[in-house]
Parts: sequence; structure tokens; C-alpha cells
Amino acid sequence: MNKGMHTVLGPEARFEGSLDFEGDVRIDGFFRGDIVSRDRLIVGEGARIEGTIRVGTLILNGVVEGVVIATQGAELESPGRLVGELHTPSLQVARGVVLDGTVHMMNEGVELAVVPEDPMEAQSPLISG
Repeated sequence: MNKGMHTVLGPEARFEGSLDFEGDVRIDGFFRGDIVSRDRLIVGEGARIEGTIRVGTLILNGVVEGVVIATQGAELESPGRLVGELHTPSLQVARGVVLDGTVHMMNEGVELAVVPEDPMEAQSPLISG
């Protein structure tokens, strides 16, 4: 598979299920489910993702609710919003980002093998969705 940019969901698209990809993928619509890749996921400003994300790098401009594992790093850009749990060795948070949940900084190169089956169960009881 070509490692270039692949748009998975446009602004009007809705998808539920599992996504496994190589290369850079951008989501601008709604996605509910599991996303897995060693590469980069770009969440566009109008996008909303609910579920578990396991990627190399996350670039967030939209909304993510659930558990995120970014094994290389995460960049949260305004007006991004992350509600849930983030595991990453490297984190950049821009002014204006909403980060409502738990951040776990892990050692470089360490991948998390265990993720809760239901990402919403992993959230703190103080977090409301």
C-alpha cells in the first residue's frame, strides 16, 4: 500500500467499525470504533471520533472521545478537544485545546498492549461525556 495521504472520511461522512491503515490518513467526518496504524492519523477540525485509537502519531484538530495510544507522539492543535485517556511518549498542546481526562507519558518506543475493551470504562468517573 502507498504510504501517501489517504482521506478516509469527508466532512459529511459517518462510519462505524474498524479501520487499519498504512500511511497518513485524515478524517474530517464522524467515526465510531477502533483505529489502528503505526503511521499518522490527522483528525480534521470538523471531525468527531469515538472509540479507541492506536496510532504512531496523532494530530488532533477535531474531537476525540475515548482512549488514544500514540506510540510516537501526539499534537493537539486548536480547536481540538480530547476527552478520555491519552498514552504517548511525546505531547504538544496548543493554546485553546481542551484536554479533559488522563495523560500517561510512556517511555519512547514502548507500546501499550492492554487497552480496556470499552474505552468509556477507562475514563475517570469525574469525566462526563
